[in-house]
Amino acid sequence: MRRATARWSFALLAALSASCTSPLRGASEECLFNGDCREGLLCAGRRCRVVCRDGRDCAGATRCASAGDGRLACLPPDEPPYCRRASECAEAEVCQRGRCVAVGGDASTDAPATDAAEVPADSLSLDATELPDGPMDAGPPDATDAPAALSDAPTDRVAEDLAAPMDRADVSSDRADDAGAEDDASALGGVVEICASADRTCARGSGGQVWCWGSNDMGGLARPASIPSSPRPLAVEGAAGATLLACGGPGPTDHGTFAGHSCVRLADGRVACWGLNLQAQSDATGSATVAAPVVRVLDGPVAALALGGQSTLAITSSGALWGWGLDDAAVLLGANGLTSVQREPRRSVIREPVRMASIANHHACALGVTGVLYCAGDNSVGEVASFSIGDNIAVPLAIDEAAPFARDIVSIATGVGQRLTGGFTCVATRDGAVRCRGQLAFLPGGGATRFTEVAALRGARRLYTNAYRFRGRVTYVCARRDDLTVRCLDAQRSAAPIDLALDDAFDLALGSNHLCVLRSDGTVWCSGDNNVGQLGSGDTVGSAALRRVVF
Repeated sequence: MRRATARWSFALLAALSASCTSPLRGASEECLFNGDCREGLLCAGRRCRVVCRDGRDCAGATRCASAGDGRLACLPPDEPPYCRRASECAEAEVCQRGRCVAVGGDASTDAPATDAAEVPADSLSLDATELPDGPMDAGPPDATDAPAALSDAPTDRVAEDLAAPMDRADVSSDRADDAGAEDDASALGGVVEICASADRTCARGSGGQVWCWGSNDMGGLARPASIPSSPRPLAVEGAAGATLLACGGPGPTDHGTFAGHSCVRLADGRVACWGLNLQAQSDATGSATVAAPVVRVLDGPVAALALGGQSTLAITSSGALWGWGLDDAAVLLGANGLTSVQREPRRSVIREPVRMASIANHHACALGVTGVLYCAGDNSVGEVASFSIGDNIAVPLAIDEAAPFARDIVSIATGVGQRLTGGFTCVATRDGAVRCRGQLAFLPGGGATRFTEVAALRGARRLYTNAYRFRGRVTYVCARRDDLTVRCLDAQRSAAPIDLALDDAFDLALGSNHLCVLRSDGTVWCSGDNNVGQLGSGDTVGSAALRRVVF
């Protein structure tokens, strides 16, 4: 019953290689991300600031000003406001390098914009590493045939004779002649979060609108099947006011591998999902496709989401972990040793509140508030535990060997390793260390049955993986580091690390054959395959250079 999932050809990542020299966070600085600050504070200028609505919320001489993520914070009177776009600054000011400065002035270069993509909205400050594994994915295939997009044709042709890694003049999707383009951009309000699902990319704007582009396979663009794809972002109806976004990987079926599903947290805290539904990962109706967001009822507002190819996990503000979809060997972190479909949300048997979770096709892990790491599911190569290798762990297991560092975990990534029958689990801790187990080419001997530190990814703040491979395509594990650079390692081959040519990455989305980066100014840039418009460039021409998505 083992896995066959999406293709991944990322030789073109090498085209983005460059040395990044941004300094690491200094010892005297309080934060780099909002998650570094306690509840009620946010990070601006690498200091934790009080969140405010107006000047009455600020003490002393501090004033309520832009924090650069769509919110306001109490700043000293001599400190310029922070920004991600000009609209956050006064009329006579412009946004330069994350600061509002007078026209013709110069901004300080040592204050990056706030990481709005990591601002939790709930009191427990819960966040999850969602999988473009999940954490993923061509017009809709016929239900009786494997998608034509899964051909074996090489996709690294765009890596030849490359232009600069980021061609700022290459904005082919200008949309200047599009009716309503101004209204579209205004509705988005600047991007704060991105995710990918195989040949599709989605973004959430600070105004709460959600946009997706690329393949509409299985309703992934929340459009009818008569629209096979879109090379330009389309607003997802029914997701307005979203405050969280997640994409799942493609799901394998008897007929091939189909694009995955997506979920959002709505303004009222409920979760709504659409897209692939062959395993009830989107709704409980039993239909194969869900072409519009459908609400699932839980015990309270959602704090975090983690999506796999065939399953969905949601953490509510109370810390309760809920799961629905395919429950293969307790992958929903319940107590189920058999493969079954869970159509209605079921609460995990983990007894303590959960802070974050990550789910792949056949195993998953969650971090409890007491600092205990729980994992369950397929243990073919030790991706879950150091004992019972080759078996399934049918009940969530507290991973004792993670006890020395589990309390400090800030990100979890689970996925499929070198063979379709092997997976991996990686965690990043607050000190920047990354530890992985399972089947990974960059671990000693090509794999490890215990957590092993990965020195090449040191400095990681958040981990990403496309987490699926198909017909020899490549899986990557990527780290967004403290200095806002991105480094990726090949999970299948022993190869040199790949450093992306940018130093202001706030979020990353890995698809089957493309990647997108959310930069500190709220813009999105994508590169790779573009056969169904997954780069959002207004055309279907692949590019090894990062091209800006224009909304």
